[in-house]
Amino acid sequence: RRPSPRREGIDLLRDVAAASEPAPLPRRQPPAPARAPDERPLPELTLPIPERLPEKTVAAAREPRADAGANRDARAAAAPLRLLGPGRMGVGLDIGTAHIKLVQVRGTGRGAVVTAFGAAPTPRTAVSEGAIAKPGEVADAVRRLMRESGVRGRRVVTVVGGPGVILRQVEFPRMSERELRETLRWEAEQHIPIPPDEAISDFSILGDAPAEASAASPPPMRVMLVGTQRKLVQGLLETMRAASLFPVAIDIDALAVSRVLGANGHHPKRSDDSSVMLVDLGASGTKLSVFREGVPAFNRTVNVGGNDFTAAIAEGLGQDMAAAEATKRELGVLPDTAAARFLQPLLDELLLEIRRSIEFYLVRHERAEIRHIHLAGGGAGLKGLPEALADYLTLALGVRGEEPELKVAPLDPLQELELHPRLGDRRDAFGPQFTGALGLALREGG
Repeated sequence: RRPSPRREGIDLLRDVAAASEPAPLPRRQPPAPARAPDERPLPELTLPIPERLPEKTVAAAREPRADAGANRDARAAAAPLRLLGPGRMGVGLDIGTAHIKLVQVRGTGRGAVVTAFGAAPTPRTAVSEGAIAKPGEVADAVRRLMRESGVRGRRVVTVVGGPGVILRQVEFPRMSERELRETLRWEAEQHIPIPPDEAISDFSILGDAPAEASAASPPPMRVMLVGTQRKLVQGLLETMRAASLFPVAIDIDALAVSRVLGANGHHPKRSDDSSVMLVDLGASGTKLSVFREGVPAFNRTVNVGGNDFTAAIAEGLGQDMAAAEATKRELGVLPDTAAARFLQPLLDELLLEIRRSIEFYLVRHERAEIRHIHLAGGGAGLKGLPEALADYLTLALGVRGEEPELKVAPLDPLQELELHPRLGDRRDAFGPQFTGALGLALREGG
């Protein structure tokens, strides 16, 4: 039996609603256990990552795939990334540690048009590591931002992100969506290491797993599992209630970003073995995501963010935080500047963690390669960052001259999308920091 079609991707609100319903009586025997693709437990992203990529892995990554073709198309067909349809309006709300971002789009026959957007500072100490500690203050800031930016919709798609979100891809025997949800009542804790009474989770069926030539039975199905702490979702819902907003879905940032990449034509064709990486440099941390066939295949947060660079400048040059922020925007991470020697240790740490993440991903996906890295978030515009990252990774990963060049650049969220004519003079203001909010607004069903 083929897996049932999934609704509109991941929505952590479904688990909130399910928690208020009476739980069905458990079966006498639990369903068949899930099987991880390589028969090993899925690793935590905090596990040690090899310093050097094994030579046999490098060689395998250069060999052509023998199983390319229909299987890949079938696996990609169910990716939970449907975009907003013609005549529909979507509003995306991204509440970050430093800034709140808001985007409103309208679907047309030619694609999506951004009709309103804006950003405002997040109240100080109101948000930390994805958790909203002061819902009332954040709600006030959201209401002001909606008035100032001209966003009229009250139905919003919002997001949870950061280190509190766990994403896994697991293989299960073929079953219906209802049977899978029942199975996860028994097995979710094996893959989402959060106590069940503290967790909110959801899943999306991605399609068939790669079929083995000797397999007599139909291939299992690939499932994306997402889990987070209940308190993160509850804080978000309290904020929405205080702001008089109706959250139609709670998404995850990796899927929101993937919609923007897809809408701008950045996902490789299904016949291509290459993957795309996004480095989202936020205020409190940097989110690293690798996408394969449009679906997040790797997700990790590094504890180096824009605030750390600002603090290093403030301490090194004896400036207050406001002056240090201005210095950071002026000088970036360019070498041979007054701030360079104070920023170099942080830059080295960030580059090393990006390299380790790429190596870890390539070990797990031997035939994959990464040739495009997009920068997003408030730190995407740091002067000198694209060049520093490209130079470091080209040397560290041993990219040879005859191979395609590694491209690193800030993401332009509106490369293939339109801005409403009345916003035309604000085109330059819609930068990579709006990637997440735009991806939320583009979600079908929002």
